[in-house]
Amino acid sequence: MNMIAIQNNPISKNTKKFLKNIGITDISAVDTISFSSLEQNLLPYDLEKIVYELMPLGCLRHPDGEIFIFDIPMTKRLLHILANYDVYYLSRLAKYSLREIMQFRNLGANTFHELEKVCKEYETPLPD
Repeated sequence: MNMIAIQNNPISKNTKKFLKNIGITDISAVDTISFSSLEQNLLPYDLEKIVYELMPLGCLRHPDGEIFIFDIPMTKRLLHILANYDVYYLSRLAKYSLREIMQFRNLGANTFHELEKVCKEYETPLPD
């Protein structure tokens, strides 16, 4: 990847500030850190907005074997619900009980059925 200075990139000021604060000065360096370490350094930034900006650049590295929600075809509604509960990988659903998942804000019956379908398709069982 060519070195592209962050200040010359069309990403938001907030994302530029976040990347600068964690020591990244060009976009090509983003792929040298994992998504998990980005997440650990994120406060007080908005992870979802930053990920939405960086994903199209193809420069975030994910843990092996993890299924990133932004790579799965799903409605924006379900995507936002999962992101709001820090479920950026399907495997993270396991940290919630089924009852807690069913109580996610804005997760109605249709969206829950979509989640069940996605989990089945990607062989990630919902918790009991």
